[in-house]
Amino acid sequence: MEAFIIRTSDEFEKLNDLWNKLLEKSCSWNIFLTFEWLSTWWKFFGARYKLQVVLVYDGGELIGAAPLMIGREYGFRRLKFMGTGIADYEDFIIAGDDNVRSKVVGLIFSVLLKDKEWDIFRLRGIREDSPNFPYFQSFDNTASNLKNGHFELIRHHDGAFYVDTSGKVEEYLSTLRKRFLSDTRRLKARLFKLGNVHFCDRALELEGIPEVLGKHMFLQMTRRKSMGTKSMFNDPFVRSFFHDITGSFAKNGWLDLSCIEVNDTLAAVHLGYKYREHFFSYTLGLNDQYLGCGIGRLMFFHLIERCFQDSSRTFDFMLGGERYKSFFNPKIKNLHFMTVCPKTVRGASAYLLFQRGNLLYKKMRGKKW
Repeated sequence: MEAFIIRTSDEFEKLNDLWNKLLEKSCSWNIFLTFEWLSTWWKFFGARYKLQVVLVYDGGELIGAAPLMIGREYGFRRLKFMGTGIADYEDFIIAGDDNVRSKVVGLIFSVLLKDKEWDIFRLRGIREDSPNFPYFQSFDNTASNLKNGHFELIRHHDGAFYVDTSGKVEEYLSTLRKRFLSDTRRLKARLFKLGNVHFCDRALELEGIPEVLGKHMFLQMTRRKSMGTKSMFNDPFVRSFFHDITGSFAKNGWLDLSCIEVNDTLAAVHLGYKYREHFFSYTLGLNDQYLGCGIGRLMFFHLIERCFQDSSRTFDFMLGGERYKSFFNPKIKNLHFMTVCPKTVRGASAYLLFQRGNLLYKKMRGKKW
């Protein structure tokens, strides 16, 4: 078993086929680990970073990958996940049994610490149901596991909210509050009184996707502006990224772009992804004109019920503890931050700034992430 680091875009692009094959064998269903997501992210946002992708081979076969990069922040060299800022969940990709996974995790950390190109490594949004989480959790700071480095894993208050859609929809609906269900029926009746209501489910031709996605972004930006905040879609690079990634995902059958139309006017557009029997609810654009009809709630209800019909295993609300999610009686998977830093002066200084200092700042501001 051997590991090495690749640092150029050309080397990374050559991994296209091998990467997704490894992901399929890894038992991970994290769509943010797909080669399409990572390579597209690098295309639009990688200019300020240096590639630091760790690959692990055993007998010539790729069995592990850590999609990382290095950027400069506050004078320190920070190692982090490629795709950070847009991806809700971060992780490594490892294929093999328990013994192999443990060795690969240790080898990745060992190679990174020997490299000495960075001052602190932080991985955020690691789900506790990740196939690699038990090996992160059991990792300690003994010399046999992590030479010349410090390792820390911290659970955060916010988690990944999801609905288990592997059972029967009737059983799920029986767990919801009666008042919530009656209010939803009332809101739906109010919406249908406005005229012709149509739910569009994934029935989009490839050539129509850019137009619908553009409307989704517009609704998102307009809604956020009315709330006094900014949408991530205000950034032209983010808009370009999503136009590219939706095209790639659509060709692979991973894209879900659903709409609610009222009298031929878009009332809501939902951007989601379906990967390996799991549905990811990414963003929802709402038309302010229909907020009084609970258009957002109706969209989520419709998508969750459809996941039951499609035999999806989960409907994932994604990162964050927004109040509206609790009404759908979701289950919660804990998320963790992982921090690794070399036992050097710069490593210790970076740890105090990014880990301890950041947690203190967010505690003072009343933030959880």
